[in-house]
Amino acid sequence: AGSPTQPTRQRPPTLPTDRSTSTKRNKAEPNSTTSAAEPRCNAYEPTTWIEMREQITASIAQTIRPQRLLDLGCGACTVADIFELGGHAVRVCDTNAARVPSQWLDRFTQESAHSIDLTGFDGVILAGVLYHLSSESQLRLCRRLTNHLVLLDTHFVDQPGSGEPRNSTASSEPLPVIPSLEFIRTRLFPGHTLLQAPEHVPDRSWFICYPSAGSA
Repeated sequence: AGSPTQPTRQRPPTLPTDRSTSTKRNKAEPNSTTSAAEPRCNAYEPTTWIEMREQITASIAQTIRPQRLLDLGCGACTVADIFELGGHAVRVCDTNAARVPSQWLDRFTQESAHSIDLTGFDGVILAGVLYHLSSESQLRLCRRLTNHLVLLDTHFVDQPGSGEPRNSTASSEPLPVIPSLEFIRTRLFPGHTLLQAPEHVPDRSWFICYPSAGSA
């Protein structure tokens, strides 16, 4: 409740890369689609992918200043738990309430990410959501997030052109698509500055997507 507020603007930080519990692997080759405004951090081999994901998630939660966040497609709220421990005010949303823990029910809304009201939130969490959607649905969802900080955790493919929308027939629904890095940067978040965290499994990362200063 309350009057609408503009999303909080902030300067992209440099993510910590010292992982004392992880084994460092070779630096990723320079990516031709990565600009100075879109640094790609070195990748690390996790002890387990769950441990690495939690470690990077906690690092991001502590790196950005406190936000009013909405976790879209929250599932069991494990990511929401980490961001709440990091000092953020978090609410959660999903179309299925079955996995939502009881301690989150007073901050839970059962609704689609395509229709829930985003008023009053500085940013949204999209953790493990995009690759369950068709490319058309990915585009439709991300158009709603133009003015918001987006904390994105997704599988991706590093192949130009993959993830582009495909024509569907009247008898079939569009299939889920794993987006390419190019598609994420140029089609899903063209007005955002992206900072990519280390991969916690091959070809899966967190991205901090900052809206441009003039997008609000």
